[in-house]
Amino acid sequence: MDLVVVFVMALSLMAVRKVQPKPAEHSALRNTNSSTTAEPETQRLRLMDGGSNCSGRVELEVMGTWGTVCDDNWDLADAEVVCQQLGCGSAIQALNGSHFQKGTGPIHLDEVKCLGNESYLWDCLSETNHDCGHKEDAGVICL
Repeated sequence: MDLVVVFVMALSLMAVRKVQPKPAEHSALRNTNSSTTAEPETQRLRLMDGGSNCSGRVELEVMGTWGTVCDDNWDLADAEVVCQQLGCGSAIQALNGSHFQKGTGPIHLDEVKCLGNESYLWDCLSETNHDCGHKEDAGVICL
């Protein structure tokens, strides 16, 4: 093979690699049970029992198991990330004390500390070990 042919083949390979989608394509989905879900590869986020698609108790699915988020240090920056992630606009309230009823399952996150500009709730600083019960499930209302 001549050097020009090798060079052209190498450029073609590089071009093909650049147009392939990233392995973690993210999309927001609406479902029919008054919740909103955003799905990455192994984690999903939804709002439950809020009466609309953009308000409710924050629930996170990790490895196939849905659970809740503890309200310790839960604030508007955390709620903003949830609302943006789900395509629900801006957060107008970060609610605590199981405002939207107590959830079930494990409590996946505690002491969430978002800056407000993260793309996904799981990108925020948080702890997976918790000292919470479901009476402390976090909630949001988005605008």
